[in-house]
Amino acid sequence: MIPRTFSLARLMVGITVLCVLLGLAVCGSEELQAFVLLFALLSPTAIVYLTLVSFARNRSLFWIGSVVGMLMCSPLGLPAVMHMGPGPLTVWDAVVGEMLPVAVGLSLSALFTGCAMLFFERYSQQATPADERLDQKNEIHRLLRR
Repeated sequence: MIPRTFSLARLMVGITVLCVLLGLAVCGSEELQAFVLLFALLSPTAIVYLTLVSFARNRSLFWIGSVVGMLMCSPLGLPAVMHMGPGPLTVWDAVVGEMLPVAVGLSLSALFTGCAMLFFERYSQQATPADERLDQKNEIHRLLRR
């Protein structure tokens, strides 16, 4: 049997918020539609972090390390485009042309830095007990030799 790691209430709140945002996007102005698109573009980063933080033992250290790593790696996803002439004419040109590469870069850097933080956390947790056992073993041998 699969253990329950989420509640039905959280799922329903998430789906309700998503439906309200999509409903506002359909009925709203162009700026509101751009906001909903930005929210949709940046939500995979939040999903990656929330998924990876569930595996972390020390969540505050995971958040700090992952956010610092993401901010250091996020410029790698910025578009390397030089604008010659006027900027984007509509909101959609700016959102899709500029924000899509940023959103993909943030999601990938969140994934890589989060996985790296989990790897280092697991490695440091596994290395400590063996060192302590080795110290205890050496202490026992030292006491027995007396």
